[in-house]
Amino acid sequence: MREWASSVAGRTPQYETSQSQLPRVLREGLSLSEARGAREARGCAHPDCDHDDHPHHEAHDHGELFDTWSCRPERVFDPDALRAWLRDTPPGLLRLKGVLRTGDAAWSEIQFAGRHGALRKAGAPSDGSAVVAIALRGRLPVAALEAVFAASA
Repeated sequence: MREWASSVAGRTPQYETSQSQLPRVLREGLSLSEARGAREARGCAHPDCDHDDHPHHEAHDHGELFDTWSCRPERVFDPDALRAWLRDTPPGLLRLKGVLRTGDAAWSEIQFAGRHGALRKAGAPSDGSAVVAIALRGRLPVAALEAVFAASA
């Protein structure tokens, strides 16, 4: 079934669920504050726990399911280049979220989920640029992410 779904879906990210339960991080995304450790501050090390949709005592370790990557780029990005990248994201990427400098005084929020990406104007963040990405364990396209976001100007 997995092979058939892959042949039909192509590069569309796929995620196996149990009883149709999708982790919060795939429904809503990984916030930048969570990526910087807010989940530990609230007493939970699971990136998708929202403490309302399941009993916290259930055995689950989403760290075994997902890989994450983040960076804090200091350069200015070309909005057109980012939009082009969003149209052809690397295989394996499930979610990406960030705030990037896109001009001398311009900032943009970048979002990607599934097959859809967006770049929107944003206010200047208090703590600078940041990008967070998530993929299933072993499928995170680190080299492709670093080539775009961690590369020097």
